[in-house]
This record gives sequence, structure tokens and C-alpha cells, in this order.
Amino acid sequence: MQVALAADRGQLAKEHQAVWEQWAAVKDRKQPPTVAVWIDDYLARDAVRWVQNGDPGIIWYDSPTLGEAIAKALSVDLPERAVDIVMDGRPQVLSIRKFNMDVDGLQHHYTRCLYTTVPNAKEIEQSLGRIHRHGQTKPVVADLLLPIPECLDALEATRKKAQYAESTGFGEQKLLHATLEGIDWEKR
Repeated sequence: MQVALAADRGQLAKEHQAVWEQWAAVKDRKQPPTVAVWIDDYLARDAVRWVQNGDPGIIWYDSPTLGEAIAKALSVDLPERAVDIVMDGRPQVLSIRKFNMDVDGLQHHYTRCLYTTVPNAKEIEQSLGRIHRHGQTKPVVADLLLPIPECLDALEATRKKAQYAESTGFGEQKLLHATLEGIDWEKR
């Protein structure tokens, strides 16, 4: 409000006055609401290739639009609730926010998971825990579709928590003994 009053009195610096006048000229124009537009299915295509190059696994997504695109490309349903998940050997496309803590029994059916995004260390830990738990007899493989710095930071935070857990007597933490291709932890 004070900026508006100062602008009306001509008391803003010249560069700010010009910006204010530009904004004032358009501020009352009606604008249609912003609508997200799906530009390219490259992430969905990469997820399909991941499924085709190994055993069926779990594809964890964060964006509902991306989850829908992947499920459509794989011809699978997106479950709404944990009880809707049908473990029939086909790949699962699951929301990391909805299902990272509520699904039991996945370790009997899956050993692979693909992360399309990884928002934080807790979600990595919880979602990996869905298949990397008691009853799992095979090695578990987790792939990151987007190895951007935020994903690596979350994975590194998860490894630090695993190191702490292992050092305080919680037993061997398998994540610490995993092969992490393409990441040089010494340089991070």
C-alpha cells in the first residue's frame, strides 16, 4: 500500500516508477487462470523403457499428471487406495506421497523401483522400505530417473541417516552397502 501511495505521488526512484506504471496499466486486466500443459511425454517414455529393461517394478511419482501419463503408457491403473493395488507381476505406478508408508507386502513381488522425483530423504527411506524389508530375499535396485542435485541431496541425507542407524546398533543398513553407479560420494 505504501508503495502505491509513493508511486502515485511520484516519490519512487525512476526505475521503480516505470515498473509501477507498467504494472498499474495491466493490473486490472482479466487474465484466464493458468492451466498446466503437458508438453512432452519424455519422462513417461523413459519410465516405459525402464520397465522393458528388467523385471516389473514400482515407479514412484510425485506429479499426478506424470503418474497418469506413465500409467497410460504402460496400460496400468493408478490405484486410489492401498487396497486397490493389485500385485499381479505388472509394474506399479504409485504416488510417493500417497503410498510411501501405507503399503505392505510389496517386498514379495518387487525388487526394483524407479524414482521420477525424490522430494526428500524421508520419502526415499519410506518408499525403499516398502520393498527393502524383512521377507525380501533378492537384491533391491533403485533407479533415479532425474539425478538432479536435489535428488542426490535427498539420497545423501538418507545415507547419513542409515550410517547413524547402523552406528547406533540398529543393525546392518543395506543402503550403505549398495552399489551406486554414477555417484562419486567422495566428491560430494
